[in-house]
Amino acid sequence: MNNLEILSPVGDEKSFYCAINNGADAIYLGLKNFNARDKAQNFNTENLRDYVKFAHLHNVKVYVTINTILTDEELPQLVEMVDCATKSKVDAFIVQDLGVAKCLKENFKNIVLHASTQMGIHSVEGAKVAEKLGFTRIVLSRETSLEDIKEIKEKTNLEIEYFVQGALCVCFSGNCYYSSLNFNESGNRGRCLQPCRLQHTAKVEDVEVNKGYLLSTTDLCFINKLKQLIDLGVCSFKIEGRLRRPAYVAYMTKIYSETKKLILKNEKFNTSEIIENIKKLFYRGEYNNGLYLQESNSSKIINQEFQNHRGVLIGSVIEVKPFKDICQLLIITNGYEIKQNDGLKFVYNQQEQSIGVGGVKKQVKNNHYLVYTKNKPKEQSEVYLTVDSAWENELENQTKKLKFSAIFEGKVGKKPLLKLRCGKVEISQVLFENLEKAKNQGLTYSDLKSCLEKTGDTNFVLKDLKANIENVFIARSQLNELRRLALKNLEEKVIEENEKNILKVERKINDDNAFNLAEIKENDKNIFVVLNENNFEEKLNELNKKNNEIKIVFSPMHFCLENVENFIKKAKENGFNKIYLDLPKVARKIDFDEIKNIVSSFNSQQIGLIENNISGLMFAENYEVIGGVYLNIANQFTVSCLNDLGIKTFVKSFEKFASNFNLGLTYSGKPALMTFCHCPYKTTYKNKDCSECNFNDKLTYSSQNGKEYNIRRIKTKTCTFELVSSENINDYIYLQDGSYNDLR
Repeated sequence: MNNLEILSPVGDEKSFYCAINNGADAIYLGLKNFNARDKAQNFNTENLRDYVKFAHLHNVKVYVTINTILTDEELPQLVEMVDCATKSKVDAFIVQDLGVAKCLKENFKNIVLHASTQMGIHSVEGAKVAEKLGFTRIVLSRETSLEDIKEIKEKTNLEIEYFVQGALCVCFSGNCYYSSLNFNESGNRGRCLQPCRLQHTAKVEDVEVNKGYLLSTTDLCFINKLKQLIDLGVCSFKIEGRLRRPAYVAYMTKIYSETKKLILKNEKFNTSEIIENIKKLFYRGEYNNGLYLQESNSSKIINQEFQNHRGVLIGSVIEVKPFKDICQLLIITNGYEIKQNDGLKFVYNQQEQSIGVGGVKKQVKNNHYLVYTKNKPKEQSEVYLTVDSAWENELENQTKKLKFSAIFEGKVGKKPLLKLRCGKVEISQVLFENLEKAKNQGLTYSDLKSCLEKTGDTNFVLKDLKANIENVFIARSQLNELRRLALKNLEEKVIEENEKNILKVERKINDDNAFNLAEIKENDKNIFVVLNENNFEEKLNELNKKNNEIKIVFSPMHFCLENVENFIKKAKENGFNKIYLDLPKVARKIDFDEIKNIVSSFNSQQIGLIENNISGLMFAENYEVIGGVYLNIANQFTVSCLNDLGIKTFVKSFEKFASNFNLGLTYSGKPALMTFCHCPYKTTYKNKDCSECNFNDKLTYSSQNGKEYNIRRIKTKTCTFELVSSENINDYIYLQDGSYNDLR
């Protein structure tokens, strides 16, 4: 278990030092382009080596995120960026795009790639494909179950990384297009506007049944699940938060690091105080401590009441009075001492006001405070603490020093020798001039120790000192220089020791040939029409009469053998001898076992498959598989990667940034803007479990701007749901050109 790591988010320089100083084993950061937190401050290739050296000095690994989808035109810039990063000796790259992975593998020898959570890996089948493609670690989708984690560990040699703390996307990893298609700001490009965090109204047949933050998820907090995840084989515990405050990064790193150590010592720990502290840093309501690990937790994923940081309840406003041109508030607290620079939030009838505390005065009466602000909250408003300024400053100002042992030899007629040891590293440092015998008081142990303790802004602190000193004279400036040179030497050697196991990454190609692929064959000019149980009977005969190039895709709402057999029978009656099954994007073990059973019931002459998740690419060994639109295919390297796996036909991404990509079938129709693994019916009707199921296939969500979305259910053994725009055409079509108007 020595390889267990707490992996911390780093969105800016201050968070970088907070993570390392509070016990991170590894950090992940983005550079200026191609990362999923484009709005964070991020880092650049010019100073990356300095940050990496500091991290490696403290034996902290550095992972660079390239967790977005790229176009062909961007790949040369990416390769140059990665080249700089490899020269900075980063430990690995976190990648979403299959084409990016192939491009980097072809251009860099020994490069280490981790499969991003945005790749949507949540089953052993997907994990095996990632392993085949050369990934050494997978960042599991947050939707992965305990059973699937266990199977992945047992049946692959991959390292497993899993999110344990922080914000949760409501949509299945990598398949959110809500921001992209509505606001032209793609989550797959790191530009998500988070419209899911706004209020939505649930309706059934135009009757309002619920209203609130129906797509806003609670934050993860798996501090109590750490032991269970360790036992399952997870080795990296990931904290989300590259857009959070440095104090958040500091505390989350600190408490997960400390908890990991207690678990390894088999010691008990109490998390109640930890949870209260986390609430001060970010709290949307009840934390999710189970997520999708067990199905029973799916009803707790959405918090309809809060969509931002609420904080910790500390008191109430008992009086509001005018004071010059501002307001004077009298607040009574539960014992918390309000301080200058704290953040407060006032809540009255669910209406919120936030302030930063400027002037504050403690009253004679216990726990009464006068706070001065331009805001005018209602009397009896609840007061929540959102920033504990003194505590956060303390967290942010933690420093981490490496302890060193010193041995000094000072003999007449010989050069002064200082040996330093830090961990496994030992160095020797001498000055050039021989020491002379002291005429008066020579160098003392106390003088030497005092000098070596003055490590200042270096990364070291003296642990112990042994000295063999004759009656010698050495100037204070010389002693200071000896210490400076020795510590500099020690730092370089410690970094060298900690970097010795990093494989040397070498660039293979340095010219335009780096982006030349074998000729990629265009898809045949076929039209694929997708039908489901609700419309196929009336459509099959009509489609057969219109165009003999049409191929039929069955995308069942209920994926079961009986439905597939019935569809194939009706298709044959209408002249279609081969149909294509549109496989679900999400399939945990219980679902994938059912899918494999259904697929194996037919031969490759009877069915082909459209696969929208990396997991289903394994079917290409025995069936014709088409790469579906939700694989986010936007560059020719992705096409080449799929070709390597046996997939010759594919549907290109429908996102606008990918519009210059010419090859591939075009998607038209009703895209799923989001795919959910929680149940919107449980959210809408506030049900606790499936025994109270209210499914009626008529549920819609409306956004604040009036757009309406259908909630579509896809059922295998378990249920997933899709958010689908109600404005588009009823049937969705994969096609090569635009000649589909007559099929509407």
